[in-house]
Parts: sequence; C-alpha cells; structure tokens
Amino acid sequence: MKKRGYILLILLFAMLLLVGCNNVADSKQIQSDLGNYSRTDFLSDGEIVKSLEITKRETEKKKNLDVVSCTVTTEDEKCTYEKEMILTYTYDDNNGWVLDYVTVNDSDKWKITPLSGVTEEDISASLEGTIVTADGEKWEITKDNVDSISISGHETDIEGNTDTVTLTLKLDDLVEEATGQLILNYVFEKEWKLDSVSGNEAFAVQVKPGIGLDATEETLMSELSGMEFQYGAPKDGLTYSTSQLQTIVINQNEISNFKIESHEKRSKGTEHRYNCSFTLTKPQAEFTVNAMIYYLYINSKGWVLQPISTTMECASVNIEGEWKGQYNGAPYGGNAVLTITSIAEDGTMAGTYSYTPEVISERSEPGSYEVSGKIDLTTMLLNLTAGEWINKPVHSALMKQDIRARLVVEDSHIEGVGQHSKPFKVTMGDTE
Repeated sequence: MKKRGYILLILLFAMLLLVGCNNVADSKQIQSDLGNYSRTDFLSDGEIVKSLEITKRETEKKKNLDVVSCTVTTEDEKCTYEKEMILTYTYDDNNGWVLDYVTVNDSDKWKITPLSGVTEEDISASLEGTIVTADGEKWEITKDNVDSISISGHETDIEGNTDTVTLTLKLDDLVEEATGQLILNYVFEKEWKLDSVSGNEAFAVQVKPGIGLDATEETLMSELSGMEFQYGAPKDGLTYSTSQLQTIVINQNEISNFKIESHEKRSKGTEHRYNCSFTLTKPQAEFTVNAMIYYLYINSKGWVLQPISTTMECASVNIEGEWKGQYNGAPYGGNAVLTITSIAEDGTMAGTYSYTPEVISERSEPGSYEVSGKIDLTTMLLNLTAGEWINKPVHSALMKQDIRARLVVEDSHIEGVGQHSKPFKVTMGDTE
C-alpha cells in the first residue's frame, strides 16, 4: 500500500508540473518578454514598456500556438506611446512558451502624449531655416550662425498640446551680430512642431568689435588717387575708334567738391558700397565724376577694395589762348600755331591757324587763316572749318584745309592735321 501511494504521489506531481509548464504567459511575463525582445524595432533607443493590457487571446495548445492582442504603453524621455500589438507565442518541450514574433500597428495610429514641453535641443533644431529681419536685411538661422539662445519664458499646456517659448536669440556672422527676442508657438502632433514665430522682424544689428569699416572722405579720396580711366567714347552708341580713347589719371590734389552721395551695406555688412561724386580739375579740362567704391570683407584678409567703377563727363575746357608747336611734312616740316580767340560753354570756338615752314621756297610758303567750329566735350575732338586767309601764300593757296584735332588732357596738348593734311602737335604757350 505504501509503495502504491508513493507512486501515485509521484504521478500527481509530474502531472502538475506538466500542466504548469504548459500554462501560457500572463501579462507580467508578456511585458518582460517584450522588454527583452530584439528581433523588431518596436522600441526605439531609450524607450521602455510601462504597461500592457491584453485585449484578445487565441490559444491553440494542440498546435503549440498562442496569439495575444494587446495594448502596450511605452515611454521614452519625451513621450508616452500607446500601441496596438499582436504577439505570437510558440511552445516546445524544452523551452515552454516562447515569444516568437511581434507585429505593431502603424505609427501614425499610435496615441502619443508628451511628458513635457519642447526641449532646448529641439528648440535649436526647429529654428533652422527660420528667417529674421535685421536692419532691413534677411538672416536665415542655421546651426552654424547661432551664437546663443537665452530662454526667458516657457508655458506648456500638455492637455492642449501647445507650448509657447520666449527667448532671446543672438546670431553671428563675419562682420555683424543680430540680436532679437522671439516668441515661438509649438503644437504637438506626434512630436513638438514649430507652428508660428513672432518678433522675427525686429532684430537689431551690431558690428563686431574691431571689424567695422570706417571709410571717411579722405580714405575714399586716397583710394581714388592714382586711378586711371579711359575717356573719349561718344554718347548715344555711336561708333568710334579705340584710338580716340585717352587715359586720364586721378590725382588726389586735383579732386575738389568731394561728396559721399550714398552708402549702402549688403550681405550682413560684408559689402560696403560708396557712391561718390567730385570734380576733377586738369590744367585744360574740368570733369564731373561719379565713382562707385566697393569694399568686400574676406575672412582671411579683412577688408579688400574691389575694382572701382567710374562715370565722368567733361564740364568745361580751358583752351583759350595760343598753342604753339610743330607740324610734319615732306620734304620739310615747320612751326604751327593754333590760336583760340574765343570759346563758349557749349564748345563753340573761333581762332586762327598759322604755319611757317623751316625752309621757305615757292613750294613751301608760310600762311595763316581763320578757323571756327566746335570741340566735342565727350570725345575731346576739335572740328574747325577753314575760313578766310589772313596771310595767303603766293604759290600754294590750296594748302588751306579744315583742322581735325584732339585735346589730349593728361599731356596738355592738341594734336591733329592742318594745312594740306599735315600732322601737327601744339602745346599751350610752348614751342617745340
């Protein structure tokens, strides 16, 4: 009897053990299994399972299969997530019920609730690409130009899924800094998203210490000194020969009435453009000049002067008087004198032209005649029509001819062709 009772006790214990091993996982075990399950990405880094509720279960022990539908609440440092999952368990004699596979509903169907308001890290990231206006210029916020962010107010409404942040933002560029206060309004839609920004139209600009450009009138005039430009092209798109162009040099002591007409800065203070006007006075001509002086700040070099562009116009010429020099001709040359007796503001002039051969003969006689015409202040070309003889040659009266010449401003001489198309060059008050 005792032996039979002992055998029955052993059989009962084995049956209980078998039944216990065949029990499906409860909620506590399922939650533990999910925390250790690594074959799917239903948990992101730092996310943990907080609770689990079984909503449906289909167990088929004969097929060693247990399918569990449940609502799982997970949490990371920012939010809680309510997800619908289906867990598939399989059974074997060695390991019992083992979590074999997990499926999770689409993330856009998760119920997500924030644990707190938007973080400072998320604030910085959400500002990238936002445009603020500083001193009339647009600044785009990037991760590289944010110097500092100081939060002065933070009002979070978890139930209303809204968050309002008030901060002072300082942006840094090569030359300027822009500072202003922003009010950021966030809404929670699966995550905190920036909904609107106010205050971004009123940022203040300050030039960084030691970098500002202080270009005075004296500085700008010194930049112009020694500059050369070409003068002599006609207006209105008329054709001309480049040989008509002449080089004129700006010397600082010839500059007067200098004025900065406008000063424009661009590209966050890295470009400065000075539009200047002045009078350039040469011995025989006076010009009104407009110059665009342009500086560019280059990080490794500082302020670099860019090519200066100028436009100029001859306002008047001072050529009244006696111009003496020489003419060339075959077989002989000689002395030439162009006397300008009067000249009006529009360039209309009158005068005389005379020539004296170095060797006088019947074929080479001196002569002089009246001339009148005009100087074109755009091209500096003189077109003078031959008038009456003053001293008419006896044998070579056909030598009289119109004068075609040019005032060369920088060298203070007039060169061209005179009697019988002979080239001449004359200088005010000199003989050559």
